[in-house]
Amino acid sequence: MELLKGYKPSTLDFDAKNMIKKDSEPQIGNVKGRIQSILGLRMLELHPNLDPNLQRNFAAVAAYTVSAQGLAKDDMLQEGYQEAVDENKIGVRTVDKLRKGHCNECIFENGVMYIQTTPEYRTTNMRDAGSKIVDLL
Repeated sequence: MELLKGYKPSTLDFDAKNMIKKDSEPQIGNVKGRIQSILGLRMLELHPNLDPNLQRNFAAVAAYTVSAQGLAKDDMLQEGYQEAVDENKIGVRTVDKLRKGHCNECIFENGVMYIQTTPEYRTTNMRDAGSKIVDLL
């Protein structure tokens, strides 16, 4: 199960695993396809690294992050994104301190785009995380 990578089997009970497989994975697959289309990618990996209950939200945030910046309509922005994120991966992580943002931010690191936040802002304004992507490109 793709979304369960990194979770120890004892961490999730049967009902949680079943819910992810039946409900979350198909929805995330649809959103993943939308992100691939927006970015002009043939392949994309999503690494939410979150509590399974928040993974659907992460996929929606990732889609909003790349679509709100106009990447779907701009070949040059897509090309810049593809060069910056050559691993074709989008991840999310919680860090102790952000580099530039207040609640959250997007950064490109080692060919991966990370949507990152701090523990106190983990569920706050995540849709704003990608507001500076074009500046980064």
